[in-house]
Amino acid sequence: MATYTTVLNLTLPGNGEYTNDWDGPNNGNFTIIDQAVGVLQTELQNAAGSASDLTARLAVSLDTAGNLLPVPAIVAAENSFLYGYVNPNNSPIAYSLQQQLDNLATEIWQARGLAASLVAAAAAAQFDFPNQLISGTANSNGYPTYIGSTGANVQVDGSVTPLIMQISGNMTHIRTLKTLTISGAAATYLVYATYQPNGVITVDGSSLQEGATGSDSLNNMTIFTDETVNFTLQDVKAGDLLTLLGTYGTGDTGQYLIQQVEPTGFGFNMLQIIGNFPVGDQSAINYTITDPHAVVLGFVVNGGAVPANSLVIGEADFDGTSISAVRPRCYHNDFIGEWRAVTVAGPVVLAEEIYNHWLGTDKIDLTVQVSQANDGSQPVEEISLSQLTNNLAIAINNTLAISVGNGTLAFTPGSGGGSLSGTVTGSLSGNVTGSLSGTVNETRSLAAKWDRNQIHVKGLTAGVFYTDYNGVVQTSGYLRVLARRRG
Repeated sequence: MATYTTVLNLTLPGNGEYTNDWDGPNNGNFTIIDQAVGVLQTELQNAAGSASDLTARLAVSLDTAGNLLPVPAIVAAENSFLYGYVNPNNSPIAYSLQQQLDNLATEIWQARGLAASLVAAAAAAQFDFPNQLISGTANSNGYPTYIGSTGANVQVDGSVTPLIMQISGNMTHIRTLKTLTISGAAATYLVYATYQPNGVITVDGSSLQEGATGSDSLNNMTIFTDETVNFTLQDVKAGDLLTLLGTYGTGDTGQYLIQQVEPTGFGFNMLQIIGNFPVGDQSAINYTITDPHAVVLGFVVNGGAVPANSLVIGEADFDGTSISAVRPRCYHNDFIGEWRAVTVAGPVVLAEEIYNHWLGTDKIDLTVQVSQANDGSQPVEEISLSQLTNNLAIAINNTLAISVGNGTLAFTPGSGGGSLSGTVTGSLSGNVTGSLSGTVNETRSLAAKWDRNQIHVKGLTAGVFYTDYNGVVQTSGYLRVLARRRG
């Protein structure tokens, strides 16, 4: 009895079958084979496309061993007009396409600074001065409170509210409690922060081989682990740079942005990155974590040279052993003092008011303002620092008198007229007296002086705070000063 093949269903006659009609199954088999070969031939011809044959077509993308050949467009993209084609960290190995894309992404990311986009970063950079404090902890009046001291240590606290600075046009920050130990002779020292173009390494695992990569709850390779480190207690935040060390292009070596510290459902010794690790499930990895916007603190005696790319953020009075006083710097370049209630009682002069402007320079423009309210409900007036008025008067008393005595005058006629002879006597009595009355009053003026940290203001006229716009003498009200740095 005949059987049939599995693929083409060809007839396989049994012994002694089809003795007189063998042509039927035989020709049927050849027909099936011919049709199958025709389908394959058509498929191969179509697969070859415009090439001479399939081998020629495959040779475009595969070598003889079956490995992918370089794609011209990718090869071209690996050679950048800006970054070149050789990786300086792995020379003479050429950049891969992924590395070139990472170069561009890193450049954009760095240009953003602390902002969410390039547009926001460009807006944030539009300040009058390339070096200034932007924001940080402050009291109810807006005065900075980020600096303190203990013993010989200056403490700069950005742990609750980061201290944001612009240094040489670069946005930087202090986001933890940093300590700087002052040493040297007794003096006033300037505390400065220096911009670091390559950031500051906050976790150094470059030699311990404790890092590992793995998958998250969605089986994406996004989790980095170091069982020996509690990242929540380190200076590690989202947006920092995780660098896995090794030969670039092998394993998971490369740089990654941290998306979350202690990601949901994972431990405190884990980080989640943006994107995926290309391989994953790697272990014994050396690594570093870098805060790209961190600064390094330093100090120099007041009047000494501050390093380039640095911003003075405070002062410390040091007695050679410990710090007796610290002073922060003002945020931005304008100081707006709070309204202070003042009263001039009786025949006294307005007492001195002292404002700590903390601009760090005596090159300031100063404005002194007064008002009858501290909430904007009454007009604000600017007070002169030099205006004078007076009501001086002079009274004159004249008691002069002339008394005429005896006279012996005689006239003798003569040719052409004549002559007068003799004398007349008399006396002048009385005097001229006068007196100056009135006073010189400062009716819209106060006295002011300042140095690089303080402004002093006091009154000039007893019993008068100021004479207002309508000419009314005010003996009480509110006072404030405004200052703008000019250097």
